[in-house]
Amino acid sequence: MKLTVFTAAVLLLIVPIASAENIGSFFGTFTTGESMTKGQIRLSGGVGVADATSVGGMLAYSFSDDVDGRIKLGLVDDALFETGIAVGTDFKWQVMRKTEPTAYTATNDPGAAPSQRKNSPFDLAVGGFMEWTNMDYGGDLVVESQTVWQVGAQVIASYPIMLKNGTELSPYGRFNLRHESFSIDLMPGMPDGYDISDSKLAFGLNAGVAWSVTDVIVLYGELQFDGNDGIFLAIDFGI
Repeated sequence: MKLTVFTAAVLLLIVPIASAENIGSFFGTFTTGESMTKGQIRLSGGVGVADATSVGGMLAYSFSDDVDGRIKLGLVDDALFETGIAVGTDFKWQVMRKTEPTAYTATNDPGAAPSQRKNSPFDLAVGGFMEWTNMDYGGDLVVESQTVWQVGAQVIASYPIMLKNGTELSPYGRFNLRHESFSIDLMPGMPDGYDISDSKLAFGLNAGVAWSVTDVIVLYGELQFDGNDGIFLAIDFGI
């Protein structure tokens, strides 16, 4: 009986902490509205100095001149938890491309290839993403871990600027709308009836700059505001 009362008291303290704010992404954006060339592969590594510190890597592959996909793997360190693991995936489809088409290829057809569309003022992509994170509670006698799922849609816009030294600077921004859900797992052997789970609709904003130092290397720096607020930095390599 005493253990059951103690369990309930601990959970009453944990649930408001876990559900009071949006959880947010642990990976950042690290991409512009411009898609890669079909068949291209890129590797990147990044860190997030945010409400939860994170470090991770991404593998990106271009399925076509319009569509890119990525898989992500990282580690997350939050003040309430021990270091946990984060796994994610996303994709983007470029629907507007800042190009200078010739008079012979310009068209208003939205289904045309990017190189055939009329010039747009900036690059724009739409897509979706999913993240899963599991973090253990450090030394807690009642709660074992927390699992978080995030599934949502994203819009990414950017504007490439060619610098005099031949490198390219691309300010970019991302807006995402997502469904966040979490569940708190009790230690094995604890009484039933105290399972905790919750879900909510959330949104987030990212604003950053991509600097194409060479044809192979791109550096990223961005600010994130989505519940896991902070600064995210990354380096990206084409292979």
